[in-house]
Parts: sequence; structure tokens; C-alpha cells
Amino acid sequence: MRVRELLIPLVMLGTPAFGQCRGADVSPIESTTPPPEPPRAPDIIESVIQPTMTMTTNVAFVVDTSGSMDNDGRVGMALTFARGLIERPTDQLMIALLSFKDSHMRWPGLTAQEREAARIAGTLQAASSTPPPKGWTYFPGVPELASAQAWLTARGASGGTNPVSAIAEILSESVRDLTVVLITDGEDFDVPAFRLAVTAGQASRVQRGVGRAVIFVIGTGGAAANKQHLRDVGTSEGGGLHVIRRPAPPPPPQRAPQIPDLDMPWSRDD
Repeated sequence: MRVRELLIPLVMLGTPAFGQCRGADVSPIESTTPPPEPPRAPDIIESVIQPTMTMTTNVAFVVDTSGSMDNDGRVGMALTFARGLIERPTDQLMIALLSFKDSHMRWPGLTAQEREAARIAGTLQAASSTPPPKGWTYFPGVPELASAQAWLTARGASGGTNPVSAIAEILSESVRDLTVVLITDGEDFDVPAFRLAVTAGQASRVQRGVGRAVIFVIGTGGAAANKQHLRDVGTSEGGGLHVIRRPAPPPPPQRAPQIPDLDMPWSRDD
């Protein structure tokens, strides 16, 4: 046992050794192990504009990975929300995944290596009797989910914001019963070009006889609720506007009042 650990019980007991210990460092021994971080509270999801349409089983995620999404963990919010939506109970979900910065990219599906690893692990889904359209994949599937999330994470948050080509591409496809989930903070948009891409794409779908897509707008960060272009699309395209934000941090813990270290005269009986 160390000397400091011996001094503390002697002082507390008030033995004659107390006089000999006066002036010694008897402060509690501090642990060098940092306390564990408290679990982070889950993100808050608020429906700012209620949807008037329901989500279908053909879902295209269009995710903003521009530089502004690096703020306040917005890419993390997008990943968490998309994963939760994909994992909802359903018989079969067909999805596409696109991300946009200055231009857009599309998740190509499982790579040959991922497919082989899934086959060996026995997690590869049996082929459907009707293969999905190019650029789409069937869910739920463990390897597909992991691959899609890894691909989106690798895209990172950087560059400018141009959702126009991604919106135009997905609305140009002749997939019936289409739902588009646009996940963005709504910042730095070319608003007229964005509105035109939505309007022209929906008109083209009607002309081709595949029907209008439902567009759900998921805003990351509290400020997204005030972006008029997001509110307009959420209203006109039936999916509403839903905002994900971090909860307010808890107040710092109250520190106990400090007791001054008084050098009091001590005496002991002879």
C-alpha cells in the first residue's frame, strides 16, 4: 500500500499520528482513466409538412454529399435515416442510390468481390424471377446494405451542390410506383434549375405513362425547415418535408462549491 493511501485513514480516525501528518498531501487519488462518454441521444425527426402520399416499394435515395453536409454531422444523419428506412419490414424493396456534389454518381450495386464473399457466407439473396432494372437492386439484403453504406460513406462531404442531374436521371427512368427520397440540407442550391428539373421530370413521366413520382424531402439540420424550395417540393410532390436534427446538448453538470483550504490551529490533549 502506498504512503498516501495510509495517511488518509489515519487522518480520518483522528489518531495521535494526525499531528505528525499535518501538512501532508492527503487529497484523494485521482484516476487516470477517462470516464466513458455518455451515449449520444438519437436524432430528432420532425414532419414540418405532412405527406399526402404513401411511400412505395421502389425507392430511389438521392443524397447530398456536398461540403455543407460536413457541418453538424449531417452526412451521419443521412446515413442513419437511409439505413433505418431501408431496413423497414417489407416483402421486397427495390432501391437505387445516388449522391450528388458538383455532379452526381450512382451506387453500382455489389462488386464482384462483394458478391463472391456474400456467396461464400451464404448471405447472397436468391436471384429474383424478374431481374431489377439497371442501376437498381432488391432489398432487404445484408451484403447489399453494407455495400451501399460503405459506398456512400466513401463519397464523403465535399464540393459544391448540384442535385439537378441526379433528379433528372432518376425521373427519366420508366420505373412505375416510384418514390424519390431527397436527403439534403438545402444549402447552395441553384433553386430555379432545381425546380425545373423536378417539374420537367414529372411531366415527362406523365407523358410516358408511368405516373408521377412521390418525392419525400428529408432536411438535415434545423435550418432546412425554412428552405422554401424544399417546402415547395415536399408540398407539391406529395412526400412532405421531414427534418432531422441533433438534440440540444445537455447542460454542463453543476460543480459542487469549493471549500477553502483553511489553515486552522489544531491542538491535541497531552
